[in-house]
Amino acid sequence: MRTLLISCVIAALALGVSVAEARQLRIENKRGVALEQLVITAKSGEMRKSFILAENLDAKKVTTRSVPPEHCLYDVKGVFADKSTLAAADMNLCAQTIIRLVE
Repeated sequence: MRTLLISCVIAALALGVSVAEARQLRIENKRGVALEQLVITAKSGEMRKSFILAENLDAKKVTTRSVPPEHCLYDVKGVFADKSTLAAADMNLCAQTIIRLVE
């Protein structure tokens, strides 16, 4: 197990990415309509920074995105092609590996 962790660290450094940036989040759009945009807004820090986590994710598709390493708690907002929305407050994206968007 330790060898695998060291290998991941070495691979991240070789790619010029810090270990903190190597954290990935899988986004699964299980809905029957495309996701137009998924935005996360940091809950901490002097400025509440917003990041576009995903755009134009077709229905029933999956993508993987990097989560900004500076924060853990985020408000999450999404807009779908049918103009429906989703919102979740105080999501700990450091503890999450998957966001599953469902009907």
